[in-house]
Amino acid sequence: MEKRLRWGILGTGVVAGELTEALQFTGAPVTMVASRNPEKAKKFAQKYGIPHAAQSYEEVARSGEVDICYIALPHNLHAGMCALCLGEGKHVLCEKPFTVTAAEARAVFEAARAANRFIMEAAWCRFHPLLLEVLDAVRGGLIGEVGAMKADFGIDDVLQNPNHRLLDPDLAGGALLDGGFYPVTLACMLFGSSPQRVQSSRTLSERGVDLYTSAILDYPGGRQALLYASIVHEIPDNAYLYGSKGYVELENFFYCRRATAHLRDGSVRVFERQFECDGYEYETRHVEACIEQGLTQSPILPWEETLQVLEILQQAAASDSRRQVAAPDTRKD
Repeated sequence: MEKRLRWGILGTGVVAGELTEALQFTGAPVTMVASRNPEKAKKFAQKYGIPHAAQSYEEVARSGEVDICYIALPHNLHAGMCALCLGEGKHVLCEKPFTVTAAEARAVFEAARAANRFIMEAAWCRFHPLLLEVLDAVRGGLIGEVGAMKADFGIDDVLQNPNHRLLDPDLAGGALLDGGFYPVTLACMLFGSSPQRVQSSRTLSERGVDLYTSAILDYPGGRQALLYASIVHEIPDNAYLYGSKGYVELENFFYCRRATAHLRDGSVRVFERQFECDGYEYETRHVEACIEQGLTQSPILPWEETLQVLEILQQAAASDSRRQVAAPDTRKD
């Protein structure tokens, strides 16, 4: 690529910082950042050496110094911000979950098609080299015929902050949409097709966001995915793939830097690989390569697969047997 894409960052949270570090590691210019609070944008720009702290999201979207916008805002803002950036002729990388509903995502994809601009969900785990290596080995018969998987994801510090975005229904909070995204994505990567049936059970806070959710996805051939997401419990975030000849344990599966295959014959195969930077560099390089090729969507994460994950999450939210409880107080003295 003769001229690198110039990135604008919408949002100044932890993930926005990590992706900015990955962009700078790869040499991609980050020219502008915006936050709802201009002071936060200024501090973020100073921390990462970004030339300009914008006064608004609109300023980034309309800037002639930005080619692609990375959106790292609360879930409920994703659809509107994607539409804004596309309307201003910008390519877009939008954090997961891409939108709150599949209907919103379809509208955004239509806008991208009309604008002839690239857009992709920032599902960084889909680009991790080790995870892809393990899944290739599993598809190649490493553990025989795969019949089931189990994956858990937890964020255990949410209740220590009563103003946390994941506790706010107006910000599309809750465990399922945020943390449940990762187990559902792994199931989609492993099994490919959509499940035939989705069953779930959720425990809700007094404000109506799910504190924890368990789900069973039933796939053709009797295959199952057992998933759990929580913003209450401390969870190791591991995943297990079960086959007729053994199983694979993925440690911190959404980071995926170590996995172990335990085979029926008693042998063990260990997969290990460290990130070059912080793990976000793989998706950003892929995005730039796609845009260089003139693509509007990724061949690794096409729009239909983003819709597939959102539809499963919606089905899980709709099929549950609800039990409303007050959020337990896990704050430390």
